Amino acid sequence: MEMVGGILDGVRTKAPPRVGAQTGNSSYVRYLDFFRALTILQIVMLHAGHAFLQRGYAEPIAESDFVFVAVNVFFHDATIYFTLISGILYSRIFFTRPHGLFLKARLLNVGTPYVVVSAALTAFFWFLASRSAGEWHVEKLVGQLSFNIVTGDAWNTLWYIPVILGLYAIAPILYRIVTNPRLLWVTLILAFAPLVFSRAGTDITPATFIFFMGAFVVGLSIGRNLERSLDWTLDHRMMLALVALACSIAIAFLYVTETDNLGPISVVESFFYVQRLSMGMLILAFLRHWSRYESPTRDAILGVAASASFGIYFLHGPLLRPFVSMLRRVVEGDQSPLLAVPCIFATFLGALALSMAGIGVMQLIFGDRSRYLIGA
Repeated sequence: MEMVGGILDGVRTKAPPRVGAQTGNSSYVRYLDFFRALTILQIVMLHAGHAFLQRGYAEPIAESDFVFVAVNVFFHDATIYFTLISGILYSRIFFTRPHGLFLKARLLNVGTPYVVVSAALTAFFWFLASRSAGEWHVEKLVGQLSFNIVTGDAWNTLWYIPVILGLYAIAPILYRIVTNPRLLWVTLILAFAPLVFSRAGTDITPATFIFFMGAFVVGLSIGRNLERSLDWTLDHRMMLALVALACSIAIAFLYVTETDNLGPISVVESFFYVQRLSMGMLILAFLRHWSRYESPTRDAILGVAASASFGIYFLHGPLLRPFVSMLRRVVEGDQSPLLAVPCIFATFLGALALSMAGIGVMQLIFGDRSRYLIGA
C-alpha cells in the first residue's frame, strides 16, 4: 500500500499545475514505446504457454505444475502494463483534447479492428458448426456476433478490448478525480479497489472492470509527472523489488497449493495486482535509463514491436493453435512438462512471426486503412 500511496501522493503534491497537452517531440517518450513492446511480447508468451500446456498434451498440465506456475508468475496479468501505459498517455497527451474526438479515434483505431476480428472469428466458427450440423441459421450468427462483441468471447484473448474501451469512455471523469486534491481519498480507493475486486479470468464482469480501472487510475496519476514518479521509483527501488519478489513467491505458493479464493476475492489476483504495479514501475525506471544509450538495433526491434502491438494482440491468439498442433507431436506419449519449455518458446516465435507477417501484408494491401483491420 505504501507503494501506490507514495506514488499517488507524491505526484499529486509535487506535480506542476495543469498546462496544455504536450505536442511534437515533447509528447513522445521512447521508453514508453519500449514498455509497450515488452508488454505485448509478454502477453504472447503467456498465451503461448497456456495454449501449449492446455492443448499440447493428451491431458492438460495442471495449473499447480511448476512450468505452468512459472509461466503465470512471469507473464500473467501483463495487460495491467497496457492499462498503465494508457493512463500515462492520457495524462500526458489526451486530457486536453475534446473527449468526443479522442473517443472517436479510439473507437476507429481499436474498436473497429476488434469488431472486424470478432466478426471473422465468429463467422468462421459458425460456418464450421453449420456445416457439421447441416443447418444454416443466419440469425444464430447475428446473435452470436452481437454477444461476442459485447463480451470479447470471439476468442479468449479479445476480452481486454471492451474493458479498455470502457476505460477510455470514462477517462475524463477519472482524470478529474485524480487531479482534484480534495478527492485524493477517492483516488486511493480506486487504486486499491483491485485488492478486493478481483479479475474474473477472461469474463467481463463489474469486478474485472474495477480491477483494471485501478491500474488506469495509477497510470493517470503517475503520468501527470512521469519523470518525478520514476525518480520516486529509483529512490524506493529496493522496497519495490522486495514487494515484487514477495508477491511472486506468494503467487507461486498459492498456485502450488491450489489455494485462491477468500470468499469472492481471488487472493492470487490481489497479489498479481501489486506485483505488476511494482514491477511495472521498476521496468519503466530501467527503460528510462536504458533509452538514454543509443542502440539502433534495439530501437528498431522494440520500435517495430511497439508500433505493431495492437495488430499482434488481435492476431496472435488464433495463430498460436497451428504451432501447438504441430509441436504436440514432440511430447506425444510423454507428459513431462519440461518438454513443453522449448515448445512454448517455439509457439511464441511462430505466432509472433505470423502476426508480423499478417500485419505487413495488410499494411501493404490497405496502406493507412489497415489500422481498421489491425489497430493503431
